Amino acid sequence: MDLLSAEEPLLLAYRPRGSPLVEMESLDYLLSAAVLADLAVRGRWGPPERRRGRPEPTGRGR
Repeated sequence: MDLLSAEEPLLLAYRPRGSPLVEMESLDYLLSAAVLADLAVRGRWGPPERRRGRPEPTGRGR
């Protein structure tokens, strides 16, 4: 099973008994960056011309 980019650092950031090894604020930044990196690699986040996901919603009724 492949881990997402955010899952591996999350698992490594805690001791076996559940206490964190790093400050929670640092972990928040790390996980946010890892999620964005995962989305970018999968083509779901980034410049609009490089996205492969759903198209941008258009204005309706205007």
